[in-house]
Formats: sequence, C-alpha cells, structure tokens
Amino acid sequence: ELRGVRPPPCRKFAPLGTIEPMAYQNILITGGAGFIGSNLAVALKTAQPQRRVTALDSLRRRGSELNLPRLREAGVAFVHGDIRN
Repeated sequence: ELRGVRPPPCRKFAPLGTIEPMAYQNILITGGAGFIGSNLAVALKTAQPQRRVTALDSLRRRGSELNLPRLREAGVAFVHGDIRN
C-alpha cells in the first residue's frame, strides 16, 4: 500500500475458447502477417471458425511474408495494404 491507497484488483482473462460469443462476424487484425498478429489471427480462426478473420499487413518487415502460407492454411483472409493509406 502506498499512503493508504490500494491498487485495483488484477483482471483475469479467460482462454480464447471460453469467451462469450462476440456480436461481430468480421475481425480485422492489423499487422496480421507479423509474429503477434499472425498468431492472434490463427488462434481466433481456430477458436471461432464461423467468424471471418482478415489479416491486413504492409509486409514491410522482412520475414512477414513467411507467415502467409500459415494464415492461408488456417482460413484467414489476407489483404496487402497499409492502414495509413
């Protein structure tokens, strides 16, 4: 405790498969070909195959294009573009 002030309780997050169904049918992930974005896209599509998951990426980072086959195999749509345009 810092001068009688208590920190807020930590929030615990549920695993992807146990989350209540989302109202959204389309999910867009920016940076979707990168390490984190591609793993998130594949995890979401695996956990909720009825959703349409789209990965948007500019592919400016070297190696990002290596994740494209994995996204395709998981059923994730890919769009080559930049959110700044």
